[in-house]
Amino acid sequence: MLLRGSFQNLLDPAHQGIFVRRMAANAYTPAGIRLTPFFGIEPVCPHIKRAHIYARTIPASLDRPFPAAFAELNRLYHARHTAPLVAELCH
Repeated sequence: MLLRGSFQNLLDPAHQGIFVRRMAANAYTPAGIRLTPFFGIEPVCPHIKRAHIYARTIPASLDRPFPAAFAELNRLYHARHTAPLVAELCH
């Protein structure tokens, strides 16, 4: 449920053309730390009180997509990532 909800929170805005560039999490339980590879997030710094802060750029690259269960999210982010930016279109 947590994973599905997290990715759903990215999918709904993506359908409206709103894309998140970075996601972060404080993983401090053994279960939370084991989930970090599923999200493709890596440790970036220690938390001030305990554990570590993990983060990832979205998309980190097209070689590191979201989990396969979120094919629609991959499709939307891939289309956005490969589309020219507005500034590029104006020059």
